[in-house]
Amino acid sequence: MENLFDPTTSTYDDVNCQCRALAYAAYKISEEDIREMLLFTLLEKQHHLEKLHPGYVKPQQINSWHDNE
Repeated sequence: MENLFDPTTSTYDDVNCQCRALAYAAYKISEEDIREMLLFTLLEKQHHLEKLHPGYVKPQQINSWHDNE
């Protein structure tokens, strides 16, 4: 079966839209178990979104900056 979704090509706007959809779904759903899964997925997407942000700095880079001071 052909892979219809390639997460390696996600843009910042794509992931931002996914985060909004997950947040809306979690807000509207009444089932606690499903809401918890949606919120967990939302957290993962937010981490992905943070890494796609143009101003993102890897934690290793921050540590190396502090070591040079």
